[in-house]
Amino acid sequence: MIFEARVFDHLFSAEKPGLVPQDASATSQSSEDQAAQALEAAEEEEVKNALNEEPDWIKELNPNSETIYSKAMVDASFKNRVKAHLDKFQFERVGYFAVDFDSDVSGARLVMNQIVSLKADKKKSAE
Repeated sequence: MIFEARVFDHLFSAEKPGLVPQDASATSQSSEDQAAQALEAAEEEEVKNALNEEPDWIKELNPNSETIYSKAMVDASFKNRVKAHLDKFQFERVGYFAVDFDSDVSGARLVMNQIVSLKADKKKSAE
């Protein structure tokens, strides 16, 4: 049986969206200089918002935060197990998925959203 699987990742590419990253040269500055730069950055952000420009955090959206597999496959008997929206299932070595409201529970169209990943976090496994 072919179904659509939606797998999600972090929404933002930065750990703290909207914050200006600190580079090595910034660490040598005094705390007064850093405070002045932070105030200046905040004022610039207010001006951007007043001019309806795109805020910085929008630039840090992860374009790969949702991956859609439109031709995912599962055993044909799975169709009989889906009874209602939000039913939850574990797909081996992948994660837990819930039936999406875009699904037709009669079996014509099945859409599953990943709710928990079983794969290790890349950053945690590197430590």
